[in-house]
Amino acid sequence: MHTWRRAFTTSVARLGSSSTPPSRISALRCAQILHASKADGPCSLEDKEIKVNGFIRSVRKQKRFAFAEISDGSTVEPLQAILKPAQA
Repeated sequence: MHTWRRAFTTSVARLGSSSTPPSRISALRCAQILHASKADGPCSLEDKEIKVNGFIRSVRKQKRFAFAEISDGSTVEPLQAILKPAQA
């Protein structure tokens, strides 16, 4: 069984554009992102470009988009990313 490691950078609002230089983006752990998204009120990471280093556990392709489950070992629950089919 082969395990692939891939860096994943995305933004909900600007998927596909790189307005922020990659050197200024610090990598976050999956547990940090999931904890921030479960807090009451709006998520502090919403509409921001983030970087996650981890393993892509599965990819489910649809017609117009794809889902990728990303894990880095910091939590059992995977992080789900929405991708364009060309990115998957």
